Amino acid sequence: MEHFALLRMLHGVAGVLLFVAFFALAGRCWRSRRLVAGAPSRWPAFHAVLLLLCLVGLPVSGWWLAHLAGWPLGQLWLLGSSLLFLPGAICGLWLAARVAGRRAGARLGLGLALIGVSCFAAILGLMVIKPV
Repeated sequence: MEHFALLRMLHGVAGVLLFVAFFALAGRCWRSRRLVAGAPSRWPAFHAVLLLLCLVGLPVSGWWLAHLAGWPLGQLWLLGSSLLFLPGAICGLWLAARVAGRRAGARLGLGLALIGVSCFAAILGLMVIKPV
């Protein structure tokens, strides 16, 4: 398989895993408002690590894809997606820290998840409508 196609596929899988991690952390945040006591679970830590790996891997693979395709980094859709990535990443890391630390406050956690998912959905939209 060609390097560009393989990298593009891995970049897409990382994007899907990012959305899965966001929704899993948001669901955990939603459920934590009703749970009073219970055995600690390892799933929030797994989702936080998955989110962190995707947040680190996506910019690297995205830059590599742009380099292989020959797109200049000054294009509007690349700049817009880079600017949207920062607040989405901050919301994701903040949400992961809140869920892993078992802090109360489902509203803030769900707000963070909503902002993060909205940023990454807008990035997905920019990636889909890019000029070919």
